[in-house]
This record gives sequence, structure tokens and C-alpha cells, in this order.
Amino acid sequence: MPDVKLIEGHVYMVDGKPCKSSVTSELEKAGLSKYYNRDPWYMERGSAVHTATHLIDIGLLDWDSVDPRIQGFLDAYLKFKAESKIVFEHRELSLYDPIYQFCGTLDAAYPLTDIKTGEENDVQLGGYYQLMKANGIKTGKGAFTLNLNEDGTYKFKPVKENIKLLAQVFLAALAINRYKENKS
Repeated sequence: MPDVKLIEGHVYMVDGKPCKSSVTSELEKAGLSKYYNRDPWYMERGSAVHTATHLIDIGLLDWDSVDPRIQGFLDAYLKFKAESKIVFEHRELSLYDPIYQFCGTLDAAYPLTDIKTGEENDVQLGGYYQLMKANGIKTGKGAFTLNLNEDGTYKFKPVKENIKLLAQVFLAALAINRYKENKS
């Protein structure tokens, strides 16, 4: 597996060289994302929650360093862990697809789960599923969304669409984006 690192500015490096694209950037180019117009507040909040939940999972979160504005999301994550008993095999795993030349970072895998503090995007999970397949990582038959809420509640639900279909939708978007890039 190549060495994949996510650096500042949401730029991926693969074996020390910039990656052509990412799951997030391809979804944005295709008009398939529902992000908060890249509002820095929501992006930073989401990143902070992802980092903190990962640190919870590996037992390294310094609770004294937690911003009170994300405490409710972390309470929701702790409640999810206690009630579901799920232990993820992978967390915040950055991967590269050498055939389609894109990167992405799985929030959590096995089972494939997208952790959200805002809007969901099932096609994003399709991109992550493709990355898992390209890297020989166990995928399972489905995918899930874990919505963490500020009030300490959560919703863990299966993605309704077939994950293989969502991967095809992602790859179709990628192909259309690349076609348009080559025509301009």
C-alpha cells in the first residue's frame, strides 16, 4: 500500500507527491455534495469532532483539551459506543486508488461508517467503498451513517442504497469530471 498523508488545506500526498483528487473534491465538482458551502466554522467543527472521536477510540483524548462547543458531539459518540458495542477495525484511514488516482480518508471501517455532524452524503461512502476495494480492505455488504448531534444524541442507520451502486455512482462522477477537465 502506498504511503498516503492528508496535509493542511485538505491536500493528499501519495508517496510524497500530491494526489490528483479526493472523494470530497470529486463530489463537489460533480455537484453531489451537501456541505455548508465550505464554511470554515462547520469544517473546523467537523474536523475537531473527527479527531476527538478517533482519539477516544485509541484511548488518547485529553478531555481537558476538549472545546466545550463539541462536548455534546463527543457525548453522543460515547453513548453510541456504549450502546452499539461496535469496535471499528480502522479509524481515520487515508487511502489511495492507484487505478482511478484519487484519495480519501475513511472515518471508520469495518463496518464502513461515515461519521457526521451535519448533512449526510451516501455517495461519499461509495467513494470510500471503492478505496477499500482498491486496497484489499474488508468491505462488508453495506455501509452506515453515524450522525452525532450537539445535544448528545446520535442516529446510527444503514445506508439505503446498495453500496456497490453508490461506488459506481462515485466512479461515474469521477469519469465525468475527468472528461470535462480534458475538454477544457
